[in-house]
Amino acid sequence: ISEPLPPVKPKVEPPKAFSMPKVNDDPSRAVYYLVGRGISPEIIHWCIEHKLIFETTKFSNVLFVGYDKAGNPKYGSVRAIDGDYKGDVSGSDKRFSFRIARADSPRKVHVFECAIDLLSYATCVKLRGGNWRKETYLSLGGIGGKVMPLALEQFLKDHPDISHVYLHLDNDQPGRNATKNITEILKSNYVVKDIPPPEGKDFNEYLRIRLSKQKPITKEASR
Repeated sequence: ISEPLPPVKPKVEPPKAFSMPKVNDDPSRAVYYLVGRGISPEIIHWCIEHKLIFETTKFSNVLFVGYDKAGNPKYGSVRAIDGDYKGDVSGSDKRFSFRIARADSPRKVHVFECAIDLLSYATCVKLRGGNWRKETYLSLGGIGGKVMPLALEQFLKDHPDISHVYLHLDNDQPGRNATKNITEILKSNYVVKDIPPPEGKDFNEYLRIRLSKQKPITKEASR
């Protein structure tokens, strides 16, 4: 009687490396879209100059890029200018999601679910006369489950001087649940504060509500 053949092990494909999409030299459509969402042209152009925001050649989508500590691009989040599509570039590593980290050794970090909300909050800081460049901001690239988001876990590991974590997650049930879970995980080692948008579902919606009560959003981005 012949012995049974050993089971065939499934072939495991190695993780795909992140590769930057092709981008346009002129990101004016992306700029126009972001200004239309209420985001400050100054902040948009600063991000473009520092290679954080691009416009993809394919579909002219907005591309938000995140880097590792060595300055290598590791993450890309795409937001459609026309339509509702949003998603991560193939091979993206969520540990290095989109962020604005100005200080070498920041003591506090403001945390958001996505890049649009991060930029909206920075715009709110600017609108109230604050210096948005002095703050440190991190987007999670989405939230999920009861586990610690990879982006926040990596950021805290890379920035050991952080003592305060300000959570600005959405005013919906997933956002509230994520805030509760993250707080529970971090509260023994950090000062964690829950600061959701005062109005609206997220900080972009709050920004647009705030602007609608003041003056129309101007399209001054291409100057």
